[in-house]
Amino acid sequence: MKVIDNILLEWSYRCPDGIVDLNNSDKVKILFEILKPLLKEDIDDDILTALIDANSDTKSQVLNFIKKSTSKAVEKNSDEGFYAYLKSKNITDNMIDGVNVPERIHDILIDNNDFDNFNKYRKTPNPFPGGLDSLSKILANTNISSKSIFEIINIDGKKKGAGVGKGEVALALFFSDVRKSPGKGDLEWNGDNLEVKSIGARFGGEREVNSSVILGSELGKTAEQYDFNPLKRLDAVISGLYGEIDSKKLYDIVVDFFKNIYPNADFNYLSIDSLKNITDIRKALNKLYISNYMNSENIQHITLINPTGDYIVFTPEQIENIVDKSTITINSISGTNLYPQIK
Repeated sequence: MKVIDNILLEWSYRCPDGIVDLNNSDKVKILFEILKPLLKEDIDDDILTALIDANSDTKSQVLNFIKKSTSKAVEKNSDEGFYAYLKSKNITDNMIDGVNVPERIHDILIDNNDFDNFNKYRKTPNPFPGGLDSLSKILANTNISSKSIFEIINIDGKKKGAGVGKGEVALALFFSDVRKSPGKGDLEWNGDNLEVKSIGARFGGEREVNSSVILGSELGKTAEQYDFNPLKRLDAVISGLYGEIDSKKLYDIVVDFFKNIYPNADFNYLSIDSLKNITDIRKALNKLYISNYMNSENIQHITLINPTGDYIVFTPEQIENIVDKSTITINSISGTNLYPQIK
């Protein structure tokens, strides 16, 4: 039975006529006597009078506050309760600056009448299936509303400069084999690290790169020699240079530049033939960009997730496939934006 149901039942028992009523000061006093051990506060006559005189919306808000407060008090005192479960997933009150994430999750579930359904689900949660799917679809049989799932997916923020991205909390919360990483990285999934990226995220690197990086390179100087702007899209610059200079020389110039930018990339993605047209160049550069990030950080899996919960999981071996099929799209790599955002 729900915590709030127990409280209402106890309140009804203590009322002489068995009828609960927020408009009756004596009955409201009985309610707060029941709540006193949980709320740890005395309720004076002024508060009682204000509550009795309040409109129905305010009374509804008060009951909702009572519901949340009593639920939190009961769950925090349980070694196997809601908060203990979150602790086992490394979902803590200090993981995001200015946000108590456990209480935020609690309030989302309470507000959407999903708390009891979640408490049932967390006793035997599903493992994370990976692949290409939707969290709402996977969790459809849990009776947790799509509204709660959506709101939890979109919990994000910063902690001392580091980011907790959209989807991280949801994946750790809902799946038996995923938890927030206690150290470097986003999540742990069956012992492997699982990095979570959403729209607007980058695969490492700086938001802006000083123009001197490209302008001082042989690629930048060659581009300017043939009247191409090296600060613009580099796929367009390179395709423009193809045919202007020896293809092997162009290949060496491109490799030399990007080995300085993406030192841990898999350069097997880049070939002389890939420099022939702008589409192949763009795909090759994106593969270098992603592989450099995964290799540099020793990442076994990346999950791309959107705000509605649709996601795809891939490994370093699957980079070529997801780029070639445009499963992932990235803003153009340019001379001033060598670490572009996911679209």
